[in-house]
Amino acid sequence: MRHTPIALLLTAVLVAACSSTSTTPVPGSAPPSAGPSVATGAPPSGTPSGTPGAPTDVPGTNEPPATEAPPTAEPTPAGPTLSPEAQALLGTDGRWTVLLLGTDARPPLIGHRTDLMIVATVDPIGGRVVAVSLPRDTAQVPIADGETWQPKVNLLFQHFLDQQGNKAAAAQKLVEAFSYTFGVEIDDYAFIDFTGVIRAINAIDGVDVTLDARIDDPNFVNPDGSMGIHLKAGLNHLNGQKALAFARTRHQDTDYQRSRRQQQLISAAIEKVRGLGLDAVPRLLTVAEEEITTDISLASAPAIMEVLSRADLEGRKTIVLGPTKWATSPIRYTNVLRIDVVRQFFASAFAPVE
Repeated sequence: MRHTPIALLLTAVLVAACSSTSTTPVPGSAPPSAGPSVATGAPPSGTPSGTPGAPTDVPGTNEPPATEAPPTAEPTPAGPTLSPEAQALLGTDGRWTVLLLGTDARPPLIGHRTDLMIVATVDPIGGRVVAVSLPRDTAQVPIADGETWQPKVNLLFQHFLDQQGNKAAAAQKLVEAFSYTFGVEIDDYAFIDFTGVIRAINAIDGVDVTLDARIDDPNFVNPDGSMGIHLKAGLNHLNGQKALAFARTRHQDTDYQRSRRQQQLISAAIEKVRGLGLDAVPRLLTVAEEEITTDISLASAPAIMEVLSRADLEGRKTIVLGPTKWATSPIRYTNVLRIDVVRQFFASAFAPVE
């Protein structure tokens, strides 16, 4: 369902802040997905256990073996009491955890593929922020007891949309599925498509990103029908269309690096909004109301601000669930989670707040 734009904007800002990264990623890629199907049977084995930490993970680098446990997470420090309204926003685990979805829907394509899937959480007492990107090419995902989604996970939302008939109900089903996958509570969702990204970036007069290396993808098809995305090493100013291409180009490297770019774009947008201050709000209200689908109500707006004010964004942890630490890649362009390792990480990084 759609709600009042202030709540939508605050939802998007909080999730984006949770998902941002201070590192400079490189471009990423991902091929088209296969058609959907559901297979029943026992999900991947493993009950969340252990106490791994929350390291920032860049797939493809030299990482410890998947069986090696990261350092134990520090205990959550005590903090001031939350207002009753903020308490009501939180899950039973004492956290606010949000699923951020970005879809590739745009004419003339039919259907929605969620090429951006981020689970972000805030501990409102200790201030810790963790964001986890699920690569679009992930397959064989356990989504319920005895049920595994065999195709690539970016098709799961459309599967639920076909069943439920509307975006809100489909997004809620995805929340339930990913709650099972990761073994955590997910409290809310926010959903945006191509048009929304372009309009949001244009509403704040573009964003600045700094690249370590050039991006040259002459085969990228822009929404206006033009071809190519070309960005130089160093500082680049992106309008809405270039920002979307930056986050979606897929012919130069890997999907895991593309996930990092998506996080970098979100970070740049948050920094721009912070710099504009209150001047940015009127520009974004209409975009939020027309382009974002979420289950957050207007009544939650003050509580969201309260939780956001406690978030330690400088100390945030960002993860992309790619090989080799978090997943295997049995064939090219397919990502299969090491579900035991992933659930162990979530059990620690998303642990109940006491």
